[in-house]
Amino acid sequence: MLSRLHLRMQRESPIHFGVQILGDYLKKAAQALQAIGDSLISGIPAEGCKEILAACEALTHRLRQETSSLSPSFLAAVANDARFQMDALNGQLRAALDLAASTRDTNNDGHNETAQVNVTAYEALDRNNDGFDELARGIEVSFAAVDANSNGFPERVDGRIYLYGRADPTSDGILEVRRAIEITALATDSNDDGHPELTRIVLTAAVVRDMNQDGIAEYRASLDGTLEAVDQNSNGIFEKATLTIRAEAFVDANSDGHPEDHSFATLDGVVLNTIEDQNPDRVELHLVATQALDFNSDGLVDETRGEQLGVDRRPALAEHDPAL
Repeated sequence: MLSRLHLRMQRESPIHFGVQILGDYLKKAAQALQAIGDSLISGIPAEGCKEILAACEALTHRLRQETSSLSPSFLAAVANDARFQMDALNGQLRAALDLAASTRDTNNDGHNETAQVNVTAYEALDRNNDGFDELARGIEVSFAAVDANSNGFPERVDGRIYLYGRADPTSDGILEVRRAIEITALATDSNDDGHPELTRIVLTAAVVRDMNQDGIAEYRASLDGTLEAVDQNSNGIFEKATLTIRAEAFVDANSDGHPEDHSFATLDGVVLNTIEDQNPDRVELHLVATQALDFNSDGLVDETRGEQLGVDRRPALAEHDPAL
């Protein structure tokens, strides 16, 4: 898009100030993309990217200054379009990708005793260049493995994924919307046989929305969950697996501190397989959900709703009672 706009300006007026600015910008943007690509391939952070991105920002600011006083014309329209495209590309380039990776193989047997990877990426949009991002989002990913005896089977593996986003549409430095989610994972294999004795995944998420910026959220919600499996004798068949999820949400439309709607739900599950075959001895799943409504927002609950569902399956008992 920027290349086409540059060509249009060049055809219309080769000596127009925007032709030189946009040409310089395209060169800097290409350098930034090349540096980021080289960093992803080599695993070495692109140290020179900051200077290149600063130059891109400066060229965008220069074009904005030059076009602010132009009278309506074809060139002015093309220059303004180019400026918007440059702002958008700057937002992508500012998604400063930091990559760090390290491994250690002290005995040179081809099996790393430790390995670690960390990746961070983010982007932000500040259309009016006042220093307050209207939109921002990012992701962090990390992975670590420890194989102390260097036999190719890590005794511990950790992983984490974190995503976040925030919005400040009024660009006053006070966030109206915040969102985040984190997922962590853990596997431990103390006897190094390739079958983890413990595997755990944890999920945490939250969202807060305060559009009138009074400090009282019109909407907020959270989610917490854990999945865990245990294989004590490390034969590859889990004896026990559990699931726990908690979710809660508040709606306070008039932002008076008294939610009109408060919802809460829990989900608990367990699978037992003590004889370690393909048929679990017990499967349980329980769901409980409640909702409290305060129609006139006076702090007193006017109506409560709830639901409870359960599954309890025990094959051994089912042989004696088909109802189970």
